[in-house]
Amino acid sequence: MANYPLSVTYTPEAKDYVRASRALAKKTTSFIIMAALLILAMLGALVVLLVPSLGDQNWKNIALILLVVGIFYIVYYFAVIPWQLTRAYKKNEHLKVERTFIFTNENIQVKVGEDGTVLNWDQFQRVMDAKDFYLMVFKDGQKLYFFIPERAFNEEMTEETFIDLLYEKSIQII
Repeated sequence: MANYPLSVTYTPEAKDYVRASRALAKKTTSFIIMAALLILAMLGALVVLLVPSLGDQNWKNIALILLVVGIFYIVYYFAVIPWQLTRAYKKNEHLKVERTFIFTNENIQVKVGEDGTVLNWDQFQRVMDAKDFYLMVFKDGQKLYFFIPERAFNEEMTEETFIDLLYEKSIQII
């Protein structure tokens, strides 16, 4: 049983937003299916282009289009999105503001700078564990995503305490 309240405070960095975006993508079923289909299509396209006896010119044109789309998707995911998030971080002071999460037995108080909100435990859907990073998903009319980097944990609120708290509240960790 946790000794409430427990709190964790940190200031986000640009790389945290990139990692949160990637963690969300990697744990989203539709993204995984789309990525797998794209990889299969690219492999098929390579086979059509590298084996001259397969298909006719229309097949080769379709294969070329699939390769271009696949390459664009890879560049977009690994280069464009991180660049956009880093740029947004530099321009938006709100993204750089200190965050504090206070976990009580009744709710979670989220404070971002001077603004804050209170979320009930029953609004907590799940936590995505991305190694040294946790992405928390809440549903309160719309989905809310908060992240806590590993560096935010301290003596009062260790990573183990956080995990124990989630299990105590029956929150799914994926």
